[in-house]
Amino acid sequence: AVARLPVVVIGAGIGGASAALAISRSHPVVVIDAVGLAAGASGVSAGLVNAFTGRKAARGWRGTEARRALDRLADAAGAPMRASGVLRPVGDEKQARAFRASASAWPEEALFVEAEAARERWPHIEAFHGALWIPAGGHIDVPRLVRGALDAAGRLGAETRLGVRLLGWRDDTDHVVAITDQGDVPASHLVLCPGATPLPALGAFPFGRVKGQTVTLDARLPAGAPAVAGGT
Repeated sequence: AVARLPVVVIGAGIGGASAALAISRSHPVVVIDAVGLAAGASGVSAGLVNAFTGRKAARGWRGTEARRALDRLADAAGAPMRASGVLRPVGDEKQARAFRASASAWPEEALFVEAEAARERWPHIEAFHGALWIPAGGHIDVPRLVRGALDAAGRLGAETRLGVRLLGWRDDTDHVVAITDQGDVPASHLVLCPGATPLPALGAFPFGRVKGQTVTLDARLPAGAPAVAGGT
């Protein structure tokens, strides 16, 4: 009986949609979200695709594998990345040293551009201390990616239930039960992908917040301008 129960995925953002698509290839899946598709952090994400993150532009752990996984997800969802490259303007000289070190360590993936050359190439972007150029980067429409991934999961039999709030869960002998405001949902497994949505049931776990992305749009940017990641 347990094998026939669905895997219940909580959250219809990029995490939940990705999990639902992967799991639905081999198991029945039910996706539950209290509001709607990409209604939380995924709906406002800048969607930057950039392996060099953080104050020091350190290359992300397993960045190659992550990029390949994103490409596969985007292809399945019909939401390709806009391959504009990513430019990271430097905030100060200390950061410039860190950015140069990253570019030196990964010369095939990143290039440090000194201030004068950066002004000539990207006159609409302030890069007083230079910039790190990641040519293989870009950005992706995250809400479109979420919708496409859930549509693809749906074609494999996954079900999405919106407007259903998770209240908690309980373990039974051989399965788990998701307790929602619209009734209990028996499941073989419960996958929690709530993103930034408060989930009181997780209060007992030692989770902390992580920073996200903030975007400032300037209508004067020329066509074909790269995606820009903040220097801090």
